[in-house]
Amino acid sequence: MSETLRIAFAVEGSTDLIVLEEVVGKFLGGCDFVPRYLQPEMSESFQPIEGEYGLGWPGVCRWCLQAAKQAGGRVRDNILFGFNDLLVVQVDADIAGSSYSAGHIEDPFPDIDTLPCEEPCPPASETTDRLRAAMLHWLGEVSTPPPTILCTPSKALETWLLVGLFPDDSVVRRSNDIECRANPERILQGKPRMKRLVSSGKKDVAKYMKLAPEFAASWDTVKGQCTEAGRFEDDFHRALASLNTARGSSD
Repeated sequence: MSETLRIAFAVEGSTDLIVLEEVVGKFLGGCDFVPRYLQPEMSESFQPIEGEYGLGWPGVCRWCLQAAKQAGGRVRDNILFGFNDLLVVQVDADIAGSSYSAGHIEDPFPDIDTLPCEEPCPPASETTDRLRAAMLHWLGEVSTPPPTILCTPSKALETWLLVGLFPDDSVVRRSNDIECRANPERILQGKPRMKRLVSSGKKDVAKYMKLAPEFAASWDTVKGQCTEAGRFEDDFHRALASLNTARGSSD
């Protein structure tokens, strides 16, 4: 890869950034890339700043809506792709059971069923497919633009962490549908102190940073049990191949 990739992230929070940035590095085989944090804004101490759009999934939704609006209706025409090669947009699939009013957002598509969009699980894809369709509406698109990768962990990114860091956990070992288990952070909260990512309901940013490389090293285990992890990797490589093709044709 002759040029250093510039990869932008619009995600729910700082811990998601930590984990996804490490995973993307694994996808690239250790090649350097420049991460750009579009949503949420980050402080120097890597703490999320509420900023213009807010935090969590409502912040991602507002950011997407505005990015599409700024580009005349479709995010693929946004100037951000003049400064970034790829864009990762992440929300956890547990938001499929929520509503715009819960996020203090006026329904931007009152004539279309976007949220809530939760379906019976398993399979996880019944819900994540509908959630991805909702995200595309946020972005003003009917299909995923080539430079964009959607990431929809089911039910949460913490499910991936549970599988990757604690493969011998009794819930992980017994479950054929770990992606359908709600609130995986509650299990993480009970882990030994040295690897306790969540304490008293609060995510420990320092622990996420410390354990992210170990998690990335377990990625094959994660995608073996979590279909959305495999889809994220496949979509990333597809976007990267499209980018490389476009770069080659412009030489």
